[in-house]
Amino acid sequence: MSVGVALLVMLALSRLMVHSGMTAVLAAAFTSVWPVLAPAVGALGTFITGSATASNILVTELQLTTPAGLSLPPLLMAAAKGFGAAIGNIVTPHNIIAGSATVGLIGREGDILAQTARPIVFYLGIGSVVIGFIACGSPPRAPSRPFAAAPETSGSSCPWVRTALRRAGPGSPRR
Repeated sequence: MSVGVALLVMLALSRLMVHSGMTAVLAAAFTSVWPVLAPAVGALGTFITGSATASNILVTELQLTTPAGLSLPPLLMAAAKGFGAAIGNIVTPHNIIAGSATVGLIGREGDILAQTARPIVFYLGIGSVVIGFIACGSPPRAPSRPFAAAPETSGSSCPWVRTALRRAGPGSPRR
């Protein structure tokens, strides 16, 4: 019964975020870096809620809203969130507490969290790079003639970066 109640609370919170406009505000704030940020959002959702399922309920709407304006495939962004949510289980506080109690390390939860934070940062970094490459098509390739001048391009070859730069406008700083 308590699992059902928890899922209903997450569903209600998710709908509140959508209908209050929170999802749209978050989507607008992070559009320029969304493909590389999507796994971290999934991990953060898992850390906050305590489970990948609750994270999926809470932030999937955000993961589907944000890429719509960037011409990104929604399935790819949902998969990126799912990857992050699964990785986020490494640092979920209740998992650390349960694991510590099981192996007799009660009181060392902070040390365990610190040690498990390192691999999650590594995994999320690798996942973000992979998702970024997939979202852009493929990694850049070296020219066939190494000393030939590179062709002139206007902006980025990645469609979602071009869209974000267009939205930023000519007077905004570009990093």
